[in-house]
Amino acid sequence: MFERHRARYVWGSVACLATSWVMVGAALIVQRQAEAQQRRVDQAPVCESPQVFSGTACRAVVEGTVTALSTKQAEIDAGGWHLTMVVSRDQLDGLAPGTPVQVTVYRGAPIRLDGDRVHIDAVHSPADRRNNARTTVRAMVSLGTLLGAGNLVIALAVRSANRRRPPVG
Repeated sequence: MFERHRARYVWGSVACLATSWVMVGAALIVQRQAEAQQRRVDQAPVCESPQVFSGTACRAVVEGTVTALSTKQAEIDAGGWHLTMVVSRDQLDGLAPGTPVQVTVYRGAPIRLDGDRVHIDAVHSPADRRNNARTTVRAMVSLGTLLGAGNLVIALAVRSANRRRPPVG
């Protein structure tokens, strides 16, 4: 009976580790796809003036001014256009309306804001997806290792304590 319990503890630990590593593998695939998308953005041809906001597969950096910024979105006036970019910011870093920025536009949509003390990627942009995947990989490696190893250490400690206990009776 004792052997059956020991095997169960070991298999539970292995299951924790295996599950986390499967999730790491999936996150690494997402990261690779996001990195490939980022390379496509970086290698995209530079837009000619009429193509910047047309949806053509080209990239442009235009001068702009932040008109409003919240933790959910940024509004920018750039090149005579009013743009809205969905962002996810926990902290605004003191960026105020009227701040000049450079807006990276890809396929007619803003994907990045750069300025003095500000670097913001749009939600679901290749850079945002890559960063999220990297964070997920780190978390899954750490969490899986902690849970798997922790489960095994606790199981072995319980087993050792049970072995030292005198028989009841």
